[in-house]
Amino acid sequence: LREREAWAKVAVKWPNDILVDDKKIAGILIENHYDEVAKESWYLIGIGVNVAHAPKIDLIGPQRGRMSTCIANHCDIEGDGMKMAQALAFDIAKSIHDWVAASIGGGEYVNISIASEAIIREWSEWAEFGKEQVLRDKPGNAVVTPVGIEPDGRLRVRQRNGSETLLAADYLL
Repeated sequence: LREREAWAKVAVKWPNDILVDDKKIAGILIENHYDEVAKESWYLIGIGVNVAHAPKIDLIGPQRGRMSTCIANHCDIEGDGMKMAQALAFDIAKSIHDWVAASIGGGEYVNISIASEAIIREWSEWAEFGKEQVLRDKPGNAVVTPVGIEPDGRLRVRQRNGSETLLAADYLL
C-alpha cells in the first residue's frame, strides 16, 4: 500500500498488528516450541490479511478492538481478491524464507542474534514510537508511550509519570 498510495500511513503496532491510517488491516501470530529430546525448535506463523473485506469490530466492552480496513478500501482488486491473496501469501512466504536464509549465515542453524537484530530493526522502521497507547487489557486502561524494542522483543514504554517499564507480548495496546 505504501508503494501504491503515497498518502496511506502504514505502521506496525507491537506486537502483531499492521495498521493503515490507524485501522487494522492485518495481524500476525507466532507460536514456538523447543523439543528438548530432539533439540529442535519449530515455529508456527499465522498471518491474517483483510484483502476484500474489513470485519466489523466491537469498539467498546471487554472484547473491544480497533477499527478495521481492507486492501480493497485502498486500491483496486480483481474479483473477490483471491488472486491478490495468493500473491500476498507467496510474497510473505518468500520473505520469511529469505529472512531465515539470511539468519543462518552459511551454517545449518539460525543465528538468533542475527535473526532478532534484523526483526527489531525492520519492525522499528515501521513502528510509531512516541504515540500514546492504551493498555486495553489492564484495569484502569493505563496510557503508555512506546519508546523502543529490547533485544529480547519486549516493548519499552514510558508511563505518564515518566517511569519506564517493559511489556511482554501479553499486553493489548
